Amino acid sequence: MADQARNSRIRSLGASFAIYVRANREALGSTTQLQAVVADILGADQSLLLPIKELIAAPAFRQLAPLAGSGTGAVQRDSAIQSLAGTFSMGVVADLEIFLGGFLDLPTKPGPARGPAPTRPATAPVTPAARGTQTAAPTSAVPNNNPWLPAVFGLLGAATAILAVGGWYITSQSTRPLPKVATPALDPATKAFTENGRSIELGDSRQSGEIVSGPIQVNAELLNEKTSYGAATKTPVVSVTVNGQEVGRLVGAQAPYASSVVQLADLDPSNKYPEIILSSFTGGAHCCTEIKALTSDSSGNNWSEVKLGSYDGGPGPAKDPLNNGRYYLTVSDGRFLYKFTSYACSASPTRLLRLEGKDLKDVTLDQAFVPYHAKALQSLEESFPQQGDERYSSDCINGFLAGYVATKALVGELESGWQAMLKAYFRRSDWGLKECQAGYDDKGECKGPETVYSSFPEALKALLLRSGYMKVGSGSSLSI
Repeated sequence: MADQARNSRIRSLGASFAIYVRANREALGSTTQLQAVVADILGADQSLLLPIKELIAAPAFRQLAPLAGSGTGAVQRDSAIQSLAGTFSMGVVADLEIFLGGFLDLPTKPGPARGPAPTRPATAPVTPAARGTQTAAPTSAVPNNNPWLPAVFGLLGAATAILAVGGWYITSQSTRPLPKVATPALDPATKAFTENGRSIELGDSRQSGEIVSGPIQVNAELLNEKTSYGAATKTPVVSVTVNGQEVGRLVGAQAPYASSVVQLADLDPSNKYPEIILSSFTGGAHCCTEIKALTSDSSGNNWSEVKLGSYDGGPGPAKDPLNNGRYYLTVSDGRFLYKFTSYACSASPTRLLRLEGKDLKDVTLDQAFVPYHAKALQSLEESFPQQGDERYSSDCINGFLAGYVATKALVGELESGWQAMLKAYFRRSDWGLKECQAGYDDKGECKGPETVYSSFPEALKALLLRSGYMKVGSGSSLSI
């Protein structure tokens, strides 16, 4: 019954958002304005604010807007959900499906089972759970230029108050298990066991968890703390023991709200044990996730912490893109974000990072990962702006095209991607045409030489060369 009430609550939010979209169909407003409307609809209960804002910012959402409340749009819904599958956990993605079900007036897909927050078990392995939903500071309300708006928000405000009294608050807990994959046959002398890929997702609804596999036991918990000025924060702490002896601890980022993923996965097959990985959100609307790992040497007797960097987006588990038991970090290439347009309009290729000892190697361009990048390309092509899309009349399309061309290059289709970009890019934008080589001072002035490009294609070509997506010489035939 609790799951049904929760799903009904999420669906009603989608239906309420559809009321606004239908009432303002002729002047729907910008992505930022729509995100502000969602913040108002959620009211005090903003657990799903960040995921829904990301959904609205996804290019595929614009195909859904004309279908609000129509009882159609299942294909477009699935495309929009697929574009976010790598950004949020399975539980949050299921919530977004329910939200869009209410928005489109479609039958609700069955969601994952959600029970009360579990207590730490004694020895049994823990199935992965959805991370705590990230929250963001509410944005300002959209200006009321429509006579329908006061009545709509009056109804929405009353509905929110009734639901708040009922106590139906949204959580983001999922116990759906990860699919089991076959692990490679390894020499037992160099790898004690190969049961990898297990993860725990800690958040507001799940404060602790445990993974036990072979001789390794991983205990994770969120510590409720306060900053020096008294603000409440949460810090993930992970303790690791091997054969009953503690070999190390990992402490994640301290943030006002918790979102962390703890994982046991084989990032480096050259040592004796799999790695323990902690990804924790540092706070903010988009950035960042801090990733650390605890790794052993070849003997398995000595363990050390390796800092794997900070990356854009929320925490997520390492992945096994080749389905061979070796895991990689898959992160967004931040060099494409804000480069030619706003964050919400930017698209970026996915980087794959491999751990070798204590060093992290970028293997994004390896040919073995072409099928992996092809899946990302398919999602981008499904959301490619069509004539009449509002992105055609702003720099928004340039940010999408930059990531699109880079992803096309990763699958060996640079030429066709480039030609598609030349036909579609917004020529009047000057965003990203200036590059400061030495950074900026406190006043925002460039401290060194500044490169000025004549057009978006010229600036994009320079970025692709600098970031490795285009080899020197391979782009000589590309027109600008």
